Amino acid sequence: MIEVGDLSGVEADAFQWALEMSVKDTILETAIIRLIHTPGKGFCKTCDREFEMRNRLDICPSCGCFPSEISGGQEFRIISITGE
Repeated sequence: MIEVGDLSGVEADAFQWALEMSVKDTILETAIIRLIHTPGKGFCKTCDREFEMRNRLDICPSCGCFPSEISGGQEFRIISITGE
């Protein structure tokens, strides 16, 4: 399983396609690739609210300020590999 955050800078569909193409005609061709999408989360200190972000330029839906910090969605990592 590979975790891909909405704010990681990685286009998940393109990444999955590239992985599938790179293992073609190898012993990994039958591997199952699972991507987990993690939504972006921002925190606004102005109104003390956490909100979901689809991209880095999203603003707080309550007050219109940019987030004071980004607390999720930047992940791009391998969570697990299972083999036989």
